[in-house]
Amino acid sequence: NVNLMWVKVKGSAAPQTVTFQMPEKAYPTQIRLDFGYFKEQTDITFTSVTFEYKGKVKKYAGPEVGFLFRADETKCTYDIKTGVIVAKVIKGERLAPSLYPNETQLGPELKKFGM
Repeated sequence: NVNLMWVKVKGSAAPQTVTFQMPEKAYPTQIRLDFGYFKEQTDITFTSVTFEYKGKVKKYAGPEVGFLFRADETKCTYDIKTGVIVAKVIKGERLAPSLYPNETQLGPELKKFGM
């Protein structure tokens, strides 16, 4: 059973915080991040992710984010050192970049929060 959550974010050159409020009694086991499709979108920089649940908080930044997520290599590249995500262009069309979970890493990290 897959449930989706969408948060609309307007692009900006300034760093932004995007918050996902999980419904009560929702316990994610994996997370995929889709960065949308906008033809004029430039590279995206993804620098950190913070998980918070029942008073437990853990922030992952820089290369640690690459420990949890990996590029959908059919659509983009992801440099874990810089956080830069670059969408691939095929036949003149920019693809929508996504980061998939590193399943063997992200799931166990989420379980540490009691999820």
